[in-house]
Amino acid sequence: MKQFSYKLASKFYDAEIISHDAIDDYAYAIETLLVKAIGWIVLLSVAFIIGWFKELFCYLLFFSAVRAYGGGFHTKSLMGCLILSVASLFVPIMLYETIYPFLGNC
Repeated sequence: MKQFSYKLASKFYDAEIISHDAIDDYAYAIETLLVKAIGWIVLLSVAFIIGWFKELFCYLLFFSAVRAYGGGFHTKSLMGCLILSVASLFVPIMLYETIYPFLGNC
């Protein structure tokens, strides 16, 4: 991802869109944008396949603020981040759906 972002930023420089000093900044911005876009695409795709749009909305409403302001947990790889993000959405929902029928009228 870093290589792709750097190559794209370098193409911006070659096209005289940005200065040489800005290549690293643009490469970082491109990488961040791509990682966020991939995360959204994965979450939306999985929610669409399983049919959990209401649950995804609740997750985004409550946990996005926690993730943004809480600092979060940072993994060493993009794949680890994607897996952890999807798990943070689906594990609580799956636990709820498994446990709720046994709670009865609590």
